[in-house]
Amino acid sequence: MKYIVLDITNKVINIINSEIPINDSNTYLVSESFPIKVNDYYDIETKKITVNLTKAKQLLIKDVKQSYEVIRENLFPIGKFEKESWDIQYDEYKLWENDKTNYTPIFCTELANSRGVDLTFLMDRIKNNTILYKTAIAHILGKQHKFEDKIKLASSYSELNTLTELLNQIKKGNMNYDEIDNYTS
Repeated sequence: MKYIVLDITNKVINIINSEIPINDSNTYLVSESFPIKVNDYYDIETKKITVNLTKAKQLLIKDVKQSYEVIRENLFPIGKFEKESWDIQYDEYKLWENDKTNYTPIFCTELANSRGVDLTFLMDRIKNNTILYKTAIAHILGKQHKFEDKIKLASSYSELNTLTELLNQIKKGNMNYDEIDNYTS
């Protein structure tokens, strides 16, 4: 008995044989990355696969979002505890910057003392690191949005397949996330 599975890893939509059954009562096909409603792709009456380009775009955009989230996490491998302190540090920096004589930043003062550095030195690092982080995150997010825009503009499965292959190469580390700049449809 043959079952239908949508494989989204190599091409946008590839129909392959699998040992995973279609469960009409569950109404989902099994995919490596995504749950997909049967009725979106499988016409129960005609027993034919019908592929919706709009849905394929949505699935690829979802994969792009997840992939770029991993890129952000890998570029900034910071522990959750430290990252949670960044907002506190930056909030205290802003208040301190406005009124250095009357405001004592509790968290940052203790952080500076514990590290054995001057408060002014620490506050300058907080300001500079915040600017660097925001700039890097904005750049990556801009590239993610550009990738999503290319997907939205795609008018054929061939274009989506090309974009999927580009994303796969980025995910494997064979290409930089900036490579979307070189893609033309």
